Amino acid sequence: MVTWWSRAVNSFNLFVTHLMQAGAVEFWSFVHTGQVRRLETMIVPLGGIGHFVLTTDNKKWWKFIAGGASTLAYFAVIVAVARPR
Repeated sequence: MVTWWSRAVNSFNLFVTHLMQAGAVEFWSFVHTGQVRRLETMIVPLGGIGHFVLTTDNKKWWKFIAGGASTLAYFAVIVAVARPR
């Protein structure tokens, strides 16, 4: 059940709201201009990739650890961006 739900949410993020594509565009803009306009949008692909790796059938531990590490990195960036200043 959890795997199905995670895949559904990630697919929604990828194909309906297009946040992963928008994040990739923002990252590409950052690479070319050196300016970050929407950091929260730019980090969405990092979390999405981590979630997709975690929901696949991981027979190799390094893939599972890499997915978990990228998901935790995504969470850390969210906390750093959203914290009160």
